[in-house]
Amino acid sequence: YNIGEDKIMEDNKNISRQENAQENMSSENNDLGQERSETVKEVIKDIENETYTTNNSMSLLEELELYVGPKKEVYYSTRFEDIIDSESKIGWNWPALFVPVLWMAYRKMYIESGILLVVSTALGLLTKKIGFLHVISLIITFLVPATANWLYFRHAKKDIEAISSRGEERKSEIIAKGGTSVAAVFVFLIISIVISGVELMNNQELMNIIGKM
Repeated sequence: YNIGEDKIMEDNKNISRQENAQENMSSENNDLGQERSETVKEVIKDIENETYTTNNSMSLLEELELYVGPKKEVYYSTRFEDIIDSESKIGWNWPALFVPVLWMAYRKMYIESGILLVVSTALGLLTKKIGFLHVISLIITFLVPATANWLYFRHAKKDIEAISSRGEERKSEIIAKGGTSVAAVFVFLIISIVISGVELMNNQELMNIIGKM
């Protein structure tokens, strides 16, 4: 009877050892798989960079720096490099928190600036009737600065990729397409002021209070 129990215990120990060994092998295989996957991604990125540099005299990051302009070249270069390496869309941009529409206009993101202005205005009008839209407005308020650097990266990359010329002509076109626009800031500022004025005039309660003053 004791011999039978000892044999059962020994068999259970062997089974346990086998299961542990299989788990360890599985864990090692997963680690190897992740390492290989990361290595493959790095190789693909290197090939893409080499191909881009071969087709153009500058790398994508160098062209993005040229696109941004000398004033904020270092600031955005660091953030663009992080986006390229990590493929992350999340970052932070303080001007995009306080004046998102004007920041986009300043960076020549005219379509994005227009869309945000329309959405913000619509939410401002509808929030008075539909209360829960306050939540959506708050989400957008923080979502824009959190993704602003990625949005600018995508916008700049699209503009650069649309340029087919090479050499000095390509550099000139990148500089012309990129940079900033103070005029656009004033245009969108005037539009914002006009919209705010119309909203103010349509606010009967506020107009009554002003009339009594």
